Amino acid sequence: VSDNASGITALAISPHGDVVASGDKSGNLRVHDLMDLSCMELAKIEGHDAEILALSFTRPDSYWHYLVSASRDRLMHVFDIRRDYELVQTISDHSAIVTSVKFVEKPNDSQLTLLSCSADKSVRF
Repeated sequence: VSDNASGITALAISPHGDVVASGDKSGNLRVHDLMDLSCMELAKIEGHDAEILALSFTRPDSYWHYLVSASRDRLMHVFDIRRDYELVQTISDHSAIVTSVKFVEKPNDSQLTLLSCSADKSVRF
């Protein structure tokens, strides 16, 4: 997929390997279908005011079906995959750029935790 003129800065493959999410320097999030030979764009979201630095999907066996993005704008956005990547939550727990995000869920547990770390030298969950 080469229509992104601002440069891709983050990439994540869905747990089933059927979708790829990418984030760019302008804060745009794109989702493409890997099962389609043309890699059809499923979603384009202008979600952040700055470069996206990290992306993460929930586990394939999870009750939840989310994608999270993290950015230099200090925000994390959680998108519901089942609702065509609808924004369901914005989290602003950090005072500096968010450098990494990961969903954590224990097997057979309905509690979903989002782990994040930042240039503010903190880890939040």
